[in-house]
Amino acid sequence: MVEDAENLSTKENLMQPVLSTVALVLLVSVPALPVCAQDPNSLTPEEQQAGWRLLFDGKTTTGWRGYKSTAMPASWRVENGSLLSRRTRGESSGDIITVDEFADFELVWEWKMTAGNNSGVIYRATEEKANVWETGPEYQILD
Repeated sequence: MVEDAENLSTKENLMQPVLSTVALVLLVSVPALPVCAQDPNSLTPEEQQAGWRLLFDGKTTTGWRGYKSTAMPASWRVENGSLLSRRTRGESSGDIITVDEFADFELVWEWKMTAGNNSGVIYRATEEKANVWETGPEYQILD
């Protein structure tokens, strides 16, 4: 989920806005992007009041697209409320990014991992380079 800059503290509002795209990198894992709320992929009334929004609705890939593409890579889908990639062994799953760009934000997510895999979220990504991982810092999880 993402909170608008208007709702952040004065210190955070002093940060220079840098437009970016939130990118999700899946190397071999099965991550999920539900928010931390009462139910998966939902916001509490307090989060709604504060201006938070879901990046993933738990049902569709709406709001996501392939890196340097207008379409979703074929391996990406929604299963059991999770956004995941079922890639063919030895092939890239294709990185995905949000359709919208964000300035200052807070990002909260939960992971689901298959044993022995890794996954990551690249934030402040742009499409200026050949690979998404060249454009922004990555938060990575390894099993």
